[in-house]
Amino acid sequence: MNDIYYVQTQARRILKCIYPDDLSKGKVCPKYSGELSEKRFCKAAAELRNIFRYFYLQAEKDPASLNLPLVEIKKDKNTSSEARNSNNALLNFPNTMVSIGACAKFAGKTIQVEISELKKYFSQLKCKNLPEQLNLLSDYGFLFEGFDNNKLPKSGILNIDYPDNPDILTVIAAIGDKFAKYMPYYFKQPKSCFCFDLFEQFIFLTPGIFADNTETLPLKTIEHMSAVVGKDYEEILLKIVKIFEERGLTFQLGTAFLKNSFFDKKGKDTLIYIEYGDYKSVYPFANEKMVLRLKLNNIDAYIDKIENLPPHLYKAFTDVWCSNCSEKCNRRIVYHINGEEKRACGCFFFGFEVKSEKDLKLLLELYDNGGKHHG
Repeated sequence: MNDIYYVQTQARRILKCIYPDDLSKGKVCPKYSGELSEKRFCKAAAELRNIFRYFYLQAEKDPASLNLPLVEIKKDKNTSSEARNSNNALLNFPNTMVSIGACAKFAGKTIQVEISELKKYFSQLKCKNLPEQLNLLSDYGFLFEGFDNNKLPKSGILNIDYPDNPDILTVIAAIGDKFAKYMPYYFKQPKSCFCFDLFEQFIFLTPGIFADNTETLPLKTIEHMSAVVGKDYEEILLKIVKIFEERGLTFQLGTAFLKNSFFDKKGKDTLIYIEYGDYKSVYPFANEKMVLRLKLNNIDAYIDKIENLPPHLYKAFTDVWCSNCSEKCNRRIVYHINGEEKRACGCFFFGFEVKSEKDLKLLLELYDNGGKHHG
């Protein structure tokens, strides 16, 4: 995975998160399935997922072939506007589907959209290069009548067909209807913004979006995250979640499963979380490592336990930093190792790559000494 460009890391994370077909059995709202059986609708949804997979695989392997912005990781910071815009470009393709679905009206086995309405919706989603995206859909088997491959008229009707499996058009219309209901609801929520979080379940094609035609989306599932982290981490992930839930905490899955937090019974963030990838990036930036972050205090009181940890856990206490961003910060953690004072930022430390149940047991002993009772 020698990525050169930001779009490659973003594309790979999305590719990992597209919903697995073997977990995709679920109920479909009759309004969305229409004349299709539930099984037939789900089969068409799986085929649409494959189209998304082909696109993001191509974006990962050869972004230049898709005319994606080639912003180099070594030359630009991940917080730069260039990196942000390059990642935004990856939303143009799925949002074209959403825009078509939101404007779709069935005409036999095809769908029709009013071009001016399609342009308006596409623009509202802050997307660019609609003709280019339609050409890309043509490469995947969609046929357009009323579009000459380069120019899209200002108005008129665009007729859309997918001869290989017209059922896919029913799925696209369902996606568009759900998103049209969800978008106003989303922006009523606290701290909502025009970011990846708004679109992720529509990009991953989570089957729950088809379960009803209300304005809300289903909760993300631990089963989905387990599939994303894969065999290397699945078992330990489930054990970590189970242990902390037994201690009264609630697990909340984050955007693209990057930062996944535990909350107490009052709904307060405990600052304990499971990180899979680098959540501090503008968008998903996969490094394929899962880390358990524990909030620990009063470390000098049990430093003997820390000094006897295996090296891969012990280094979490030696490789620390604090930016001293506030003189009155109450999250700064000060302790001593081998006579040396250490200062750790309590917002980020301490993070551990848990490799076994033995690791987890050792960390829970630390938590019971310096997290649970001193938070």
